[in-house]
Amino acid sequence: MPITITQKPFLVHNLHYHTVAMYHTTILQYDVEIRTQPEESEDVLFKEAWLTYFWRRAKAYGIEEEIANKRLKFWISRSGQSPTSHDAVDVEQGLMELRKLEIEHRLWEASRKEIDQDDSLLNGRKSAA
Repeated sequence: MPITITQKPFLVHNLHYHTVAMYHTTILQYDVEIRTQPEESEDVLFKEAWLTYFWRRAKAYGIEEEIANKRLKFWISRSGQSPTSHDAVDVEQGLMELRKLEIEHRLWEASRKEIDQDDSLLNGRKSAA
């Protein structure tokens, strides 16, 4: 498993360390990227695509516009790169953020509202004819 080490401090959750739980490694003052296994990479790539999809829809519907725009740019910038352990952590945090902000539920409500409006317009045209 290739490990890339760069000597730059990083900040995670306002702490100057990061624990990569699946490797039981605590990293102090170093940014270490551990390449994920193929199955894990596939999972991370799927979740990145999922996050991109939902933030693109949120932006289109005007839900949390500022956050949606930032997150969409972030996830688009990540596409096409080989996932690392940091990416695995990022996608899990991204999914938690979607749940916390209830983005999926709010998108469902917005799309239902749109469908209901389309149905009422369609019914209005039928009764006028």
